[in-house]
Amino acid sequence: MLDSYKISKSHRLDDPYVCAGDRIYLVGTQDGLFPDMGGHVPEEMGGLWDHPIKLADGFWAVIKEGEYQRFLKKASMYITGPFYQEFVYNLKGNDLIVKRKQFCPDGIEGIVINYEIKNITNNDKKITFELLLRTDLRPVWLAEKLNIFDGDDLLEYREDVGVFIGRDEKNPWYIVWGSDKKADDWEIPDKLGYIENTNGNGANGKLIYKNIEIKGKSTYSINFFISGSYVSEQKALKDFNFIKDNHDKLFEEKSNRYMELIKSGNIRVPDERINQAIDWVKFNYDWLIRDVPDIGRGLGAGIPEYPWWFGCDNGYALLGLLPTGRFDEIEDTLRLLKNVSEKENGNGRIIHEVSTNGVVFNKGNTQETAQFIKLVWQVFQWTGNVNFLKEMFPFIEKSINWLLNDMDKDDDLLPEGYGIIEIEGLNCENIDTAVFTQRALEAYAEMLDYLKIEGSEIWREKAGLLKDKINTDFWKEEDNTFADFMAKPEEFIDRYDIFKNRGFYSNDDEFINIIEKLKGEAIDAEPGRDKSFNEKLGY
Repeated sequence: MLDSYKISKSHRLDDPYVCAGDRIYLVGTQDGLFPDMGGHVPEEMGGLWDHPIKLADGFWAVIKEGEYQRFLKKASMYITGPFYQEFVYNLKGNDLIVKRKQFCPDGIEGIVINYEIKNITNNDKKITFELLLRTDLRPVWLAEKLNIFDGDDLLEYREDVGVFIGRDEKNPWYIVWGSDKKADDWEIPDKLGYIENTNGNGANGKLIYKNIEIKGKSTYSINFFISGSYVSEQKALKDFNFIKDNHDKLFEEKSNRYMELIKSGNIRVPDERINQAIDWVKFNYDWLIRDVPDIGRGLGAGIPEYPWWFGCDNGYALLGLLPTGRFDEIEDTLRLLKNVSEKENGNGRIIHEVSTNGVVFNKGNTQETAQFIKLVWQVFQWTGNVNFLKEMFPFIEKSINWLLNDMDKDDDLLPEGYGIIEIEGLNCENIDTAVFTQRALEAYAEMLDYLKIEGSEIWREKAGLLKDKINTDFWKEEDNTFADFMAKPEEFIDRYDIFKNRGFYSNDDEFINIIEKLKGEAIDAEPGRDKSFNEKLGY
């Protein structure tokens, strides 16, 4: 049934794709290549990742037949299934059609790659097949904060077990790759030969298979396996052997799990296209699950650039996951955010962004803590998991205290600080933070009632007061809309240079005029009294 979800295309094959597992994923382009890409780790966000490290930049195949030498540079067709990809190469000069198929098993640091070579003539053929792989064992974003740095990759071929083993010279990072067929020869060339070496400190390895006989109208198949570990060589070898011995079973198990995904949160309408779109949403969510045992398991923000975890993003994304019934994944994500936040902040504040090595980039914008409180209650309303609610509650109490004590210095129920718009100077009383805080107070009151803890009426009253404040103080009748933020006139004047410089840097005269207008309003306003501002300073 999963084959009915296949999507094929022969245009725009320089678009990226992901072959996703929860432990390992592979990013390349739909023509089968692996160009350098990305910004967080410059030019390194593609390739094969085993967070918190990268394993390889990519792999490439070469077919030789007599005087013909064909580097499988550009696929003619890309086909994606729910969790696997296929690349079709039409080698007209050789009368061969090559199909590469790949998938990442669940729960294992490895990937399976299969090449099928079809002889479309009636004549027997004899070919040589070569697979090249370039390692790039390196750390994820922000590793320098942990004093971890990339070293050169060292590569060797182990004749006794028939695999390449690569390691980083400075760190206990390993990659293992090989096949279920013994290679006739191998090389460790300085250069890939057919394309330029990719970015980084990687090493090149080549497996060579000679005198492969393919009878007329028949197909030759060969499997390759890549595994890795940021712990030990033994762990990488163990996973390699397990994948090699069980790859068919692992594919079947993942297929069965995806069939269950389709059934979960099952919504069906007369239009089959909409049904498939709903199912693809479930598949896409699954691709984003990152499991890093030292940190936790949870929904990442996006591939290739944001595979790690965010407070704000999950405040929205997990709501979409709820109707699919993936309650364990949702609770794991919230647990990860709580644990990392507790370690980093210790005061109930939810972090904004944490890399897969545990380094927090931003300790948290104010609205993210309010989102978290609201979300915990919404998740409980779907799951009814009382144990999870009790597990989260002590942290929620800290979060409420942080919002309304640490971040509400003027005691007006409007926490200060940055909200969703991460623009310098907008650490004010923002509309998004106010609304999320109001929802958080309502959720907290409901939690107290459910857990039979006194005090819910106090918090329900505060929620009502904040609702009224939002609907009156933030409302700008003359504009028929809500203000973006509130600040005391002197606070806006203090930020005037920051805002104006933003306009200068972007060469935006309209923006500068807006700032001048708001400065005039601030000068005329009563000092010490909150004033609402309704201009889009974050655009």
